[in-house]
Parts: sequence; C-alpha cells; structure tokens
Amino acid sequence: MPFVFISHAHSDKVLARGVCALLRDALALGPDDFFVSSEEGRGVAPAANIQQSVQAALSTASTLIVILTPRSALSRWVWLEAGSRLGQPHMANPLFVCPSARYTSLLGPIGDQKALNLDNENELVELVTAVGKTLQRTPRDFLSYKPALSELATNAAREYSVTRERQDAAVSWLKRHWPSLALAPLLFLIAFAYVSFALNNAEEEARRTDVQRNNETAALVSRFLVLTGTVVSQSDNQAVADATVMASRKQDVKDQAGCVEPECTSWTTDNEGKFSIDLTKISAEKEDTITLIVQKTGFALNRKLIRIDVRAMDATVAPQSVRLSTAGQPTVFFGSPP
Repeated sequence: MPFVFISHAHSDKVLARGVCALLRDALALGPDDFFVSSEEGRGVAPAANIQQSVQAALSTASTLIVILTPRSALSRWVWLEAGSRLGQPHMANPLFVCPSARYTSLLGPIGDQKALNLDNENELVELVTAVGKTLQRTPRDFLSYKPALSELATNAAREYSVTRERQDAAVSWLKRHWPSLALAPLLFLIAFAYVSFALNNAEEEARRTDVQRNNETAALVSRFLVLTGTVVSQSDNQAVADATVMASRKQDVKDQAGCVEPECTSWTTDNEGKFSIDLTKISAEKEDTITLIVQKTGFALNRKLIRIDVRAMDATVAPQSVRLSTAGQPTVFFGSPP
C-alpha cells in the first residue's frame, strides 16, 4: 500500500512527478510507495472502481499532499480527497503545496491551513522534513536530493509564471478568432493590437482570475463541509436571533462553556435565525452521528442527533430546521426538512 498520496489535477502531472522525485531521493522511497493518479501503474488499476480505489489508498497512506493550482482548485476530486483527510482526526492533516506564493489564496475556505511554495527551495526542504516526520524517516543529506529539489522549483516557476499565463491567454484568444483572421487580414491587424494590449495587462487579469477561481472553489467546498439551518420559535414560527447553535461529537455538551474545539464548535444565529457551522472544526467523518444543541434564554434546550456524510460524491449535509419551545413547555424535535 502507498505511503504518500499525491492529490492533483492530471494537467499538473509535471509538478506531481517532481514532488515524487524529490521525496524518493530525500527519503529513500520507491515507486510503489506513491499513489499518483496521473502516472500509469501508480494510481487506479484498470477496471477497478475509481472511488473505492481512491478511498482505500487515502485510508492507508500516511501522508496526503495536495498540489493546489488554478487547475486543481476546480477539481471536485481534489477537494473531496482533502476534505476526507481533514475529517479523520487519527490521520495527519493534508500538506498543501502551491506553485508560488501568489496562489496560496486558493486555499479559500480552509485558509487556516499552511501552504508551502514549490518554487521556494527552503520551503521544499520543509516539505521533505514534514513528510519524513510523518513516515518516521530521517531525510538523507541535502546534497543527495538537491538536484530533484532544484528541478521541481524550476518547473513550478515555469509552469505558472506570468509569461506562461500571457502566452496561454494569447493562444486561447487566437484559437477562438482564427476563422475571422483567415477571412479578413484587417481583423488580423486589429487582433494583433488587441493581444499586445492584453499582454501588457496580463498580471492584473491574472489577479482577477484568481479571485474568481477562489470564489468558485469556496462554493464547491461549502457543499461538503458546512452544516446550515434555521432556528424558529415553536409557538409563532418566528426566527430566533442570537441563539447559540452547537455541533459536537459528544452528547454531554450542555452549554457554550462546555463547547470547546475540536470536540465541539458553535455559531450564533443572525436576525433571520440562520446558522452555518464548519464541520471540519470538529473533524467530522463519514457516517458520523453528531449532536446538534440549540440554546437561547427563555427557551427550552433543544438537542437532536444528525447523521452526516461529508465525503459522498454528490451528497451534501442537509439544512436543519430547529423549533424552540418556551421554557416549561415540551420540546418538539424536527429533522431535516423534506
């Protein structure tokens, strides 16, 4: 079974191959010690079930390395693999690596996680040290893996350089407009001027593109890692603001003072009675049953059990509807709305 799982977009196979080469030389690992889906013989076997194979490799690999790029940030598989590991408290957290510092913002909703930069040789040494600690292996002498380290840093800087982005933008534009260019030489001159202008403003355009990709990534991840719902009064069905909503892996939590991460996390409802809880803060796992506790002065304590699945391919954590009865009245428990 593999020791190191490389989560990445297939179009980033050059970076994935470079990470494998670095760890192989630095920690004396063999080809079979890696799960790399873009490499033949190092990923899912022919005719095997993809999801089952990925989950099996994730459950046994000591280290998960997520290569986060503008391409992989839009991959559902990459975020499912990262979310799966974040939901396993007994396993080491995933290690996020980016081509350079200007892409660390792609972490989006899990921005509290540190990202190492592949174009920085000092941070690549940190990556080797972190993986070696997880695998309980002492890295070799630096000179023995320096060639692989330097090559990876060079490839990362080249693959995601501003110049490369400008070239890709120009090629993409020409592909979309080549019929017009072939029919009208005049349009060719106009297009040439347009492309020249676009190249001069490529860095600003790249920044705006990063923001858009971050928003798309945040929206995708929130489907799998966030529990939402509404708290209303049982008597008049009005929204209850400033109610404390707690999600816990333990059933004995009674108030906010006893709700401490990573066992329990809390949220205060807004004026519309809505709440949104990040389940990664309590290391939620597939098929977990968590306790949802709602507390508000003047109302009876509401407690119910919820079964979640943050790893399913197309499932989301269903929104919850909680109705609070006034103190002294019987509490009515409601599950997920139809």
